[in-house]
Amino acid sequence: MTTVQLRRMAWLNPATPEFLSTAEDVTFVPLEAVWPNGRADFSRRADVADVASGYTRFRAGDVLQPKVTPTFAHGRSTVATIDTHVGAASTEVHVLRAKSHACARYLAYVGQSRPFISEGMTRVEGVGNLLRVPPEFVAQYRLPLMSRTEQEEIADFLDRETAQIDAMIEANEKMISALHERLISEVTARILPQKGTSTSHKWFGNVAWEAPKLWRHAKITNGSTPKRERTDYWGGDFPWLNSSVVNLDSVAHADQFVTETALAECHLPIVPAGSVLVGLTGQGRTRGKATELHMTSTINQHMAAVIPDPAFWVSRYLTLSLRSAYEELRRISDANGATKGALTCEALAAFRVPLPPLAEQRRLAVEADTASSKTRNLVESAMRVSVLLRERREALITAAVSGRIDPTTGIERIEEAS
Repeated sequence: MTTVQLRRMAWLNPATPEFLSTAEDVTFVPLEAVWPNGRADFSRRADVADVASGYTRFRAGDVLQPKVTPTFAHGRSTVATIDTHVGAASTEVHVLRAKSHACARYLAYVGQSRPFISEGMTRVEGVGNLLRVPPEFVAQYRLPLMSRTEQEEIADFLDRETAQIDAMIEANEKMISALHERLISEVTARILPQKGTSTSHKWFGNVAWEAPKLWRHAKITNGSTPKRERTDYWGGDFPWLNSSVVNLDSVAHADQFVTETALAECHLPIVPAGSVLVGLTGQGRTRGKATELHMTSTINQHMAAVIPDPAFWVSRYLTLSLRSAYEELRRISDANGATKGALTCEALAAFRVPLPPLAEQRRLAVEADTASSKTRNLVESAMRVSVLLRERREALITAAVSGRIDPTTGIERIEEAS
């Protein structure tokens, strides 16, 4: 199929001269509001004078394409369906303005497709953890040459199909949330029996043991993400974990590995098996979640490793205790006054957890695991369903925008042998 550079289909980061002359408030879109398929938040308003500089200007109907990782990697491009004529967005987005022969909705789906994301991630620029997709990549990216009518048919097809998938994902996520709450209740009832008055605290009530701050008998640290463009940092033998693993009951495998060079040159702690990993950031369930590490590895900057002193802590008990403290950890992270809540290693170090004798910790952990095993299995099954649905969504978008699916039938086209 004949291809064409994206710049032939859209203007990239075009001027919006009418912005300063508008007499009304404009739509304001921070990066966290940029989501695909009707999930974007375009409700915010701002006075023109307040956003005249330091923001990206756009028109209604433009495509907002995130350029900073990890937002770019999550395929969060969207069409600006705003009810004002112009708007101001985060500087962390590129603006695509479809030309007369192009469909903006189709271009937004291109930004959600796997080839676009994968190739873009190999072209990121920047330092540290602030990596951005340059405008040259977006402008030069090649996509199939199609008529506007064909693009609109594909966009209509994907609007219908992804809406159904998104509805299934949303329903599944609600079920996971309900199961997660039930799991916490089941674990808390066993791991923190309400008896005695030795120590009392708002998140664990009355218990018969002291509750020291974690720093007393554990080390707390976090890691980093080595530069992706440094090929000598990646593809080694040492497991590197991102914060998605905190949604698991335990971690025994990795799918990304770093080299000895990365360990020596980057802020990458060696975290031993038996540690507890806690999510530090994220507006979903990740922040505040805890999981048990079953292998030596290193971690990224979005989670903390609590490395317990085995003379004081049973790893499984500490994991379940921190899991029971999920709501309290979320409250602490929300109380820091930031727009996006975040835990810190310092907050974790100061966090109090009841400390029974080791034998009692082992007994309580076994009881909690036994009582919650059915619910835990249901959570893991539901999470696998969500992963499969998201993979299906991504695969469908990729096949459709590349022309491999007939949008009128939904059937994949069979390429003729040359």
